[in-house]
Amino acid sequence: MINDSTPYEGAVKIELREVYDQSQMIFANFSTTSNGQPLESAGMIYWNATMENGMPLQLDSGASISVVMPREGNYRWLPNFSPEV
Repeated sequence: MINDSTPYEGAVKIELREVYDQSQMIFANFSTTSNGQPLESAGMIYWNATMENGMPLQLDSGASISVVMPREGNYRWLPNFSPEV
């Protein structure tokens, strides 16, 4: 939907970037914090949706997106972090 709550019907450009290790996070300039404190991360994503003209779109209230990321290595101790958007 368009930022003024108007439903959008047209082509959508999705930008998706994903990283899975610290070197990729540094190169992509990704960081994670919660309450101003850095979080240890085993991976993260960035996504953005825009109209063809580059204007931003947002999800309708009540809509959600689910993402599943692979978990390689010994990260069982690392809980999933679900920020409020």
